[in-house]
Amino acid sequence: MKKLIALTAMFAVTAAPASAAKTTIEFVPDDGPTVVMTFDDETGMATDAEGNSMPFTYDEEAATICGQGPDGELCATFADTSQEPAVGVSSAYTTNIGSSGTATITAIEVPAAPSGS
Repeated sequence: MKKLIALTAMFAVTAAPASAAKTTIEFVPDDGPTVVMTFDDETGMATDAEGNSMPFTYDEEAATICGQGPDGELCATFADTSQEPAVGVSSAYTTNIGSSGTATITAIEVPAAPSGS
């Protein structure tokens, strides 16, 4: 059950800005414990608080994120997405297995701009 909760929660992310390397999201499912995941746009991997990583993809047009976990593919569709995500932005989500909740961006790590020479 813990794997399913973590996998379900990881998919509740809103569109990340193109320049963001990592976005941390706190997921509060309607039924279950809160889960925190960090999504790395550069590697396409999501990592939970215990350090477990799994691949993810995001379809911006469909507002759906999918990933492959230990129990198969899981997808989530968001009610709201933001063109300018920021810390504190939230979105409701529903998954392809019928769960739902609210995801909130808690941190965005943007890579440092290269210095000019």
